[in-house]
Amino acid sequence: MKKLIVPICILLLSTAALSQTRSRTTKRGTQTAKPAASPASAEAKTAGATKVADQIKNLTRFVYLLGG
Repeated sequence: MKKLIVPICILLLSTAALSQTRSRTTKRGTQTAKPAASPASAEAKTAGATKVADQIKNLTRFVYLLGG
């Protein structure tokens, strides 16, 4: 029985080792320049982020008080 198991293990290990030799390469595309954000859109983004931060703070406070 051992005479059969050893060759099977060697065969399986050798095929696993050979399957890992393929090199993987990625293609790099050309990057296009993004237009600069206007001050109005930057202010809108900041205002939105502030609203989200306030909502997270309120939710955190509520969960803390609910659990405590």
